[in-house]
Amino acid sequence: MATPRLGRRQLTRRAIHNEEAAAFLSGLPASPESCSQSDFTCASLTNTSSRRYENMLTWIFQGNPNLFHIDEYLSSRQHQQIVWAIRQKHFIKDITIGDEVYIWRANGHNPGTGGIVAKGTITSAPEDMLDDAPDLWMQPEVPLSMPRVRISLDEVRLTEEQGMIARVELLHDPNVNSMLILRFALLTNYKLDVKHAEYIGELWDKRRR
Repeated sequence: MATPRLGRRQLTRRAIHNEEAAAFLSGLPASPESCSQSDFTCASLTNTSSRRYENMLTWIFQGNPNLFHIDEYLSSRQHQQIVWAIRQKHFIKDITIGDEVYIWRANGHNPGTGGIVAKGTITSAPEDMLDDAPDLWMQPEVPLSMPRVRISLDEVRLTEEQGMIARVELLHDPNVNSMLILRFALLTNYKLDVKHAEYIGELWDKRRR
């Protein structure tokens, strides 16, 4: 399938981890060293992180290890495409190519094991499609076509040693303990606000091994 041509807004999202590309699109210098401290653009550059989250959406998609072999699914598909269901239908109109998404593993029957275990980028708009791993469900699901998106899986961290962000840590962190997934964990798709997206992004980057 041909790769769709991306507009400025979508390209900005895809370039979020590429400092030079982000600087080019925003009209800022590629780094603070390339301008004087008195230059207005230097001051603007320090706010790039905040602005970038205002120009994109960040999601958490949850999987339940009691129902699906999520660890096997993610570990076998790192740097590949995965597919995830959009069960909260009111989000369908909001999800856009280039949005970033964190994959959340629920605790299941193992308290203390839940949290953010992978990160990726949405590469397709929601559309009706079949599940791509029906064999990994504990009890085979009826093969229904339903709204799903494709995700380019960038990183997988299934343990704290590998750099996952544990649910219990977030639960006790006043910066993010108001996130809906920590208060109501029965959904599949969650949209993060800008403040929470920025903070989770910083935590994820700090834990990179």
